[in-house]
Amino acid sequence: MKRLIACNSGCSRWPVTAAAVVTLLVGAVAPAHSQTGLGLRGEYFNTVDLTGPVEVMRTDTTIDFAWNGAPTHGVDGDTFSVRWTGQVLSPTTAAYTFSTVSNDGVRLWVNGTKAIDNWMAHSSTTNHSAAIPLVAGQKYDVKMEFFDRSGSATAKLLWNAPGQAAVVIPQSQLFPPSTTFLSDLTWTSAVNSDGPVGRDRSNGGTADGDGHTLTINGVKFAKGLGVRAASDVRYSLAGHYDVFTASIGIDDEISSSQGSAVFQVWLDGVKAYQSETLRGYNSARFVRLIVTGKNELRLVAMTGGDSGSTDHGDWATHSLRMAV
Repeated sequence: MKRLIACNSGCSRWPVTAAAVVTLLVGAVAPAHSQTGLGLRGEYFNTVDLTGPVEVMRTDTTIDFAWNGAPTHGVDGDTFSVRWTGQVLSPTTAAYTFSTVSNDGVRLWVNGTKAIDNWMAHSSTTNHSAAIPLVAGQKYDVKMEFFDRSGSATAKLLWNAPGQAAVVIPQSQLFPPSTTFLSDLTWTSAVNSDGPVGRDRSNGGTADGDGHTLTINGVKFAKGLGVRAASDVRYSLAGHYDVFTASIGIDDEISSSQGSAVFQVWLDGVKAYQSETLRGYNSARFVRLIVTGKNELRLVAMTGGDSGSTDHGDWATHSLRMAV
């Protein structure tokens, strides 16, 4: 078994969280937003009115959903709601019309102003905003709320400039709330069982960057870390953050009948989270931890007891929220 070790800043050790989406801000300086979008942050609730705990938080590349069951692991197939937040980048200067397709209720805000309000149960319905002037290269706050009471569920967000057909707003124009992803940061140390840890890629093999798009049970993630158990990746938090979220699971580059791993997150030397044994056929599991005042974050993936050669795990779209 090949082990790769990389160290910076004295190789301090911290607990790591397994998650499908993790955004981490480490140190005082955060990288600037890329002009290539990642999607909007989706917060999923097991209520129809966006109350109660957030069951799953992830980055959705687009809002283009037609569900005939649960929208994600840990969320009920009926009586659920979702809030998407972030920014939209205008590609041209024009008066854009925003549209939603929904079943059931939907509300949309653009640049802080409510543009669509159809907050009632209904069959699949298309709603349109008034024309909203946007300037090329400018980002505008966007928030969409949705609920499903029963049956199938549809949630789509589209736009069009004058003379154009409405299209789903593409990932390239959507940005989650200001955040820094772990994969954009320099770890203090990294141990991986086969080649280097993948940045925004699955583990792949022994070469750097030879993995694929992070994918857990058919769901793709633009950001995250790809590892092969046993692995241990550590970051310095320096007390700058208050919430850590992530989605974890076995990457689809391994057959669904193979691969298993147990994910752990350690904070300042104390184990704060441990998953059950996750296998290739499992959906991503969502992790949310309070990290207020913590200095070290350590992400650990352990083999699940079978052949370690297939234990390719993902820490997908992982993130940290800056303390305020």
